[in-house]
Amino acid sequence: MKFSSKLMLLLSITMLMSFSEKDITQKDSHLNTELSPEERAALLIEKMTLEEKVAQLCSHGIRRQTNIEEGIAGSFNFRTLAKHGMGQLENPFDERKALESVRIVNSFQKFLIDSTRLKIPANIGSECLHGHAAHESTIFPAAIAMACTWNTKLVNKAFDIIGREARLRGSTEAHTPVLDLGRDPRWGRVEETYGEDTYLVSQMGLAAVTGLQGGTEGEPGTTHIISSSKHFAGYAQVAGGRNFAPTEIPERVFIDQILAPFETVVTKGNALGIMASHCEVDGVPAHANHWLLTDILKEK
Repeated sequence: MKFSSKLMLLLSITMLMSFSEKDITQKDSHLNTELSPEERAALLIEKMTLEEKVAQLCSHGIRRQTNIEEGIAGSFNFRTLAKHGMGQLENPFDERKALESVRIVNSFQKFLIDSTRLKIPANIGSECLHGHAAHESTIFPAAIAMACTWNTKLVNKAFDIIGREARLRGSTEAHTPVLDLGRDPRWGRVEETYGEDTYLVSQMGLAAVTGLQGGTEGEPGTTHIISSSKHFAGYAQVAGGRNFAPTEIPERVFIDQILAPFETVVTKGNALGIMASHCEVDGVPAHANHWLLTDILKEK
């Protein structure tokens, strides 16, 4: 998952734990809680080294299978890996029970705050497609089944529960909901979508986002998590229904239908995160698409 560097820093700043009175009273410090998140982020960026900036753009997992898939053999030392900080710790939950998850997350955050120069805690990422992906969490119907209810209030209530359960385990963010339009049954992730209709997907997505975040105003506080809608954009429209294949969509359809659910959750639901798509859009990979991520997402 990719956040913009500024957004990642802003989200991290809002989660900074309390520090000593000396730190708080330093008016030119990013640890000064009397300053706005934007002011603190600006001060932070000014003092960061290149290594520390790169670290905030990195996400690392502790799942053995993920590490094997990403070419990391065996276990590795997080104290070494996070010596310059870390943007996100990815899904440290899996089959661990709730108390073990909390112990791991708290230990890692304590290391980042006590033992790194800038004291930036990490986002703790998770999957919450139809329940928090963790041992003994509540399992709800798949997204496509939720959409069949046409009941946004019920969906919102389900994701309120999901957000609370995820936060109790130490999560601060979820790669949820999927706002892709499921129009090709050959695509293997149709069950993760809320269907083919732009309006229905928009409304179900809005219900999920506001449920996860605990409402439409302000931050998730201490009870809920950041919602990162995905995949921005056009992921389900891949050629031949093949995952990660190129995406070719007429611009009118792309803007009026594909982007509309994302616009809804950002403008009406205060979605605090967005995950870029894994596909390429009109020949340009989504993660490197200036028009998509800057002109559309950030500026419009």
